[in-house]
Amino acid sequence: MNRTVLAFAALAAASFGCASEKPASPLAGEPPELDAYLEKYEARGVCAASGMVKPDYVRLEDDLRPYPVAFCAPSYPAVLTGAGYQAVCKVSFTVKEDGVPVTHGADCAVTGGDPAKEQWNDFAKKAFEGAAQRAVSRMVFATPENARAALSPETVFVQPVRFVLAD
Repeated sequence: MNRTVLAFAALAAASFGCASEKPASPLAGEPPELDAYLEKYEARGVCAASGMVKPDYVRLEDDLRPYPVAFCAPSYPAVLTGAGYQAVCKVSFTVKEDGVPVTHGADCAVTGGDPAKEQWNDFAKKAFEGAAQRAVSRMVFATPENARAALSPETVFVQPVRFVLAD
């Protein structure tokens, strides 16, 4: 039985398992329209306030990066379940004074899938980028006391997000 394991690393290290909807036939026909798919993803209330938890986080004393105090695990795009796609993403963001991140985009390296299904491969990359960016945008960060003077509000951080299938 395949299950989806999501790992959110670097600023916080954790791994997550989640059940995914299994489509009747993976990659049947053409992929859905991306904006409509991401809107449906958004409407599911991914990481509503009640579902957010603080991850265990270990920092070195000289680490100036902000750390998550409210965490949102990304959801594997259900439409891709069963197709073998995996992704390693990097989400760029800045942190406002209140700890809310402002994302500046995501870039994912996608593996798996069927090389002959170019439309699905493009869709997978954009769907993973959307899911990763939405997860980071729903986190809340704290800035270490020793970093507040050293970091400007324009400092860009990168949060890695991994979408990995495991048996």
